[in-house]
Amino acid sequence: VMGRSVPKHEKIAMLIDDVQRIRQQFTSSIPILVARNQTEFVYKLAKETIVSNTSIPMRRGSQKKTCGNCFHDDVEGEKMFSVALCSHHFCVDCMKQHIEVSLNEGVVPRCPHYGCTSNLTLKICAHLLTPKLKEMWEHRIKEESIPVCDRFHCPNPRCWALMSKTELVESTEDGVRRHCFKCRKHFCITCKVLWHSNLSCKEYKSSVQKPTTTVWRQCRSCQHMIKLSGKCINVTCRCGYRFCYACGAQWKLGGCSHHRQAVMELVVGLVLIFLVFIGLSIIMPTVK
Repeated sequence: VMGRSVPKHEKIAMLIDDVQRIRQQFTSSIPILVARNQTEFVYKLAKETIVSNTSIPMRRGSQKKTCGNCFHDDVEGEKMFSVALCSHHFCVDCMKQHIEVSLNEGVVPRCPHYGCTSNLTLKICAHLLTPKLKEMWEHRIKEESIPVCDRFHCPNPRCWALMSKTELVESTEDGVRRHCFKCRKHFCITCKVLWHSNLSCKEYKSSVQKPTTTVWRQCRSCQHMIKLSGKCINVTCRCGYRFCYACGAQWKLGGCSHHRQAVMELVVGLVLIFLVFIGLSIIMPTVK
């Protein structure tokens, strides 16, 4: 382990090579010989360290590193970010962009390395976030902690706070009237609207005009009912979830047939514009 001699056994050599590689990622490390009866304690300690997601700071003045995303090979050590669980390295700019894109897509960020499922935590990425991104991350964490079928958003359009439907149902408040923990507005848990004063749920529903020919779609993320206001079937709900109005599937690359058709139409349109531009560039010199 100290590098003073080369082991003869191949497996031991590979193990020592792994240890040396891990040691290079620390500012300083001292290998210690552990007795056989202490291995269980060491294993437990190492496991707790991995689970804690403690980030590995890069040494100042260290050699230049290669970003695993943009592949720039002249990035200074202090401008690199290391994911603790998998030791993948990325430049700070790529990490900021990756986190922002992930949060805007409605998911909690993971390691950007292809195929890697290591989680990133809000604590170790705090220095990369703007106040807005930090608030979005906290919202995504809360969102993932509540099952999709149990999510309930405050009907107040200026609030839209996320709550658990189960907790609202089990609340000690009387009847179907509840209040939002954030904006303090009262709402009806059954009708999913702001509180309809002096009207029962049945009276309120009968007083609301329901469309007879318009097809309504329910957002799979927050269960909010949406009516199509234009011809574009790419709909974005007020919770940020994007889906296809025609079939209800999530609007993403490789998604439903409607998304693939829209992409194909866009590609065909761009090709036609390009061909027209080429044709005009050929005709114009001839006219002159």
